[in-house]
Amino acid sequence: MRYFISFIFMAVATSYPAFALACNSIMDMTCDWEKALVITNDIEAEVNLGKKQEIDYSKENCPKGKCVCEELAGSIEFYKNGKALDLINAQEKKRAENYKCDATKVFGRHRPQFVYTSNSVISIGTYNLNYIRDVTSGCHGEHPFITYDTQTGEQYLLKDILLSDKIKLLNDTLVNGFYAIYGKQDADKEKDIKNNVKEYLEKNPVGNSGFIVGNGRIYLNIGTFAFGCSAGSFYPVEVPEQFINQEFLDKIKL
Repeated sequence: MRYFISFIFMAVATSYPAFALACNSIMDMTCDWEKALVITNDIEAEVNLGKKQEIDYSKENCPKGKCVCEELAGSIEFYKNGKALDLINAQEKKRAENYKCDATKVFGRHRPQFVYTSNSVISIGTYNLNYIRDVTSGCHGEHPFITYDTQTGEQYLLKDILLSDKIKLLNDTLVNGFYAIYGKQDADKEKDIKNNVKEYLEKNPVGNSGFIVGNGRIYLNIGTFAFGCSAGSFYPVEVPEQFINQEFLDKIKL
């Protein structure tokens, strides 16, 4: 079985310091996530991180006379060995199209951050942003986690693989896990941070969430802005094996 890890570097300037390292784990918070971590087993992945370009829509229906949108359109294509790769590639192409520029936008971003493949699943983490013109405030950008079945093209949700009688306990575990990983920087705000995560999980039921697989482990992104807008919403937390049905665990073991 082939095992291959690669780090794909963007062809655009980043906001990270020059010494920022490529990431070696989805849980790595000290690396440069404007570089993509790609881990392939059996199924290959061609990852294009895109290149920034400005597109002028001033000649179209532009209410203020000048409409320029900055686009970064990354893409992913899979090949070799998977029965449903054509279907998965079509879904990913359609998803990327949602973040291309048009006259209503100031920015459009679709940037691959994490790609993992095995003979049974494909997992993808991306950074997406549609910044609509004349929107002056609010938190922007999202980090969806997606996992596909390579044989059917089915997109999994966490409820498809969870032991249903443990969802309440999982919520508590995720709240505590989030704080243990990310909350120590604001130890005096433990109650506020945990309440923020609880509210996020109430509004975004964990069973309806996507997830990613990496080397036999399962990760959920808790996309809260618990530390403010500027801190972003990229907070992956591992889902312990005790909450996952054995059939899926067997499927993802290499």
